[in-house]
Amino acid sequence: SSRLKDPADNMLGPAVSGSEDMPWSLPTPPTHADQTLYYVCTGHCGGFADRLIGMLSVYVLAVVTGRSYRIFWSDPGEISNWLQPTGAYPWTVEDQPEVNVTLDWMGNCVEELKTVDFSKAHPEQYIAIRSNIEILTSLQSNPLYCSAVSVWEFNAWFAKFFPTLFQPTPRVMALAAPILNAMHNREVICVQARVLGKQWPQLPKAKSTPALDEDGDDNDDGSVSGLSALWDFVARGNASHQLFVTSDCEEVVHSAEHLFPQQVLSMDGPVVHFDKSHL
Repeated sequence: SSRLKDPADNMLGPAVSGSEDMPWSLPTPPTHADQTLYYVCTGHCGGFADRLIGMLSVYVLAVVTGRSYRIFWSDPGEISNWLQPTGAYPWTVEDQPEVNVTLDWMGNCVEELKTVDFSKAHPEQYIAIRSNIEILTSLQSNPLYCSAVSVWEFNAWFAKFFPTLFQPTPRVMALAAPILNAMHNREVICVQARVLGKQWPQLPKAKSTPALDEDGDDNDDGSVSGLSALWDFVARGNASHQLFVTSDCEEVVHSAEHLFPQQVLSMDGPVVHFDKSHL
């Protein structure tokens, strides 16, 4: 599970549930096989986190079926704008792949993966998959695959998957440098608060931006009613920790700066959504 832990319990502990003791190495699909699974996104694949979930899901499926794994992400912009290979596994492709079939797993539970022999159901040589869901739970219920994937939770897989396959591009590192330099090796609590619903990208302060009181809650419409609980949760942690705060509402960042002076790290510029903004 990935329950929210009280920061007072173990604020200095591992960043993800299931990663406390992971001496294991990330299982890898064959680098070159007769059959290949492609994670493909040419638009409308969800936000950045949704895409990472889909990429890991296709990766795990490649591991258990013995197929090569590749990524083609072209919208908005190439994946190479943000992430580049570490050299541990050759996941890149230069052009949109020619595939035999495309499976659309956007928001679908993929119940068939709990019982089906994927290789028999999909014998095609080249398969593209659009996905923003985790399929590990389904594979753990499948007698054919459970022994290969049942030991680790999704978060534990991700804690190995991302740093093994990806590293930020120099462009991203340059943008992140001010934050990284300001951390001074201190622990950082990362907070993201969405309060404006489907209004993307971030709008300048306007009528739709709620006004927050001194406790970090809204005054009138209740749209930010959970913020005081969030700040209470953060306040129970160690006061030496820093906060990295992002939000689609500027007032949320200002509220954090007011409540936790000298602790807040933030970046200037609009908050954007990969599927709803032109980057």
